[in-house]
Amino acid sequence: RTGSSKRHTSSNYVPKPYRRNDTVRVLEIYEIDEKIIRNRLIKGSVTTVELLQEFKSKIGHHHTEKMVDAIALVVRRLNVHRKTIDDRLHLCIYMREKSAPWTDH
Repeated sequence: RTGSSKRHTSSNYVPKPYRRNDTVRVLEIYEIDEKIIRNRLIKGSVTTVELLQEFKSKIGHHHTEKMVDAIALVVRRLNVHRKTIDDRLHLCIYMREKSAPWTDH
């Protein structure tokens, strides 16, 4: 077969237009909910890839692109602290009395 591959690489990936209904449907189907993601981020710092892998291991590799959009939607709703360490985006939620996991105490 000739033509471009459907496989996404970081250099040629262009996200599809945002469709909220699909994302909400994925959240409902896979029971990805704000509470689950919030609890995971409160436990400690996690990279975006690790967060996605945790959900993939629980629900399989179906609809990965839609799952990424669904998790991103929830992360946007939460007050998540972001920090790039060694070219990887780390996310966490911490209470005011606690410091972020990547800061020195």
